[in-house]
Amino acid sequence: MKIPPRSPSARSIASTLAALKDEAYADRLGGGLVAARLADILVVEAIRAYVATHPEDKVSWISALADPRLAKVIRLMHEDVARRWTIEALAREVGMSRSALTLRFSRRVGRPPLDYLTRWRMILAQRELARGRGVQEVAAAVGYASQSAFAHAFKRTVGHTSRGR
Repeated sequence: MKIPPRSPSARSIASTLAALKDEAYADRLGGGLVAARLADILVVEAIRAYVATHPEDKVSWISALADPRLAKVIRLMHEDVARRWTIEALAREVGMSRSALTLRFSRRVGRPPLDYLTRWRMILAQRELARGRGVQEVAAAVGYASQSAFAHAFKRTVGHTSRGR
């Protein structure tokens, strides 16, 4: 992400970076904890700056965060990835019709909500499989009741089986 130096968030990002640098080089009690929290703040500030400086017609999940309803849908899916989400449930959560949510989400993110969710699940699954977790455990963690349903979705989305290339 490029943040223009004259953007409203640039000063905040610069001061957070300076504080992060100070914590990284100082040998103070709790320095690691403070540095970790500053890194979290830095990510949030960078996302805020990016969203504020990109037009609404920019297609990406990150630009969709500028839309409060879409941001809530993304947050809901990320916070409870294993839930059996439906368009109806997501639409109800944000006070929209199913068709309006699907259209708005697709235009801003570049894919329908449940397709986005499947892809997000597979990103998480790949990460957990690489850490050595078993396929059945990972399948359950990302919302699949059966290992075979997970394997089918994984291959369709990622392009190879969950057991490797």
